[in-house]
Amino acid sequence: MGAGVVPDVSEVAVHLRAAGALLVVLAACHVALPFGLTWPEDPEDKSLLARQLLVVHTYYLGLIYGLLGAACWILADDLALVAPVEPTTTALLIGAVVVWGVRLVVEVGVIDPVLWNGRASTKVGHYALIVLWSYLVVVFGWALFRQI
Repeated sequence: MGAGVVPDVSEVAVHLRAAGALLVVLAACHVALPFGLTWPEDPEDKSLLARQLLVVHTYYLGLIYGLLGAACWILADDLALVAPVEPTTTALLIGAVVVWGVRLVVEVGVIDPVLWNGRASTKVGHYALIVLWSYLVVVFGWALFRQI
């Protein structure tokens, strides 16, 4: 593809479907996350309320990721359209760019690096999430840019 050529809608749709699939995989990971982080076994570290909130919010985020992933997969062709489009698709893309952009900023700028010092698996997970959040921002931003 030459410089200045707008990619075919199907190319953007492929990446939107890939983003949707990644979100569904991320949702599935949330089923085991509390056990991987030993939340149920850490009673002395957290109150019952804190433990239950962590688990409930983890599963809630997993549900949201799964639903967003499914929506991206199902609506990829609509989200990949070039202007003029329905305002709802543009609003959805704006929301996705904001959500994943904020999540990327949190991953890079808020989460304390001391959490993964000496823990290779946590460090790998942190860098994998940086790549994932970046990919989601780029994909949804690309689709949004085509619509505005």
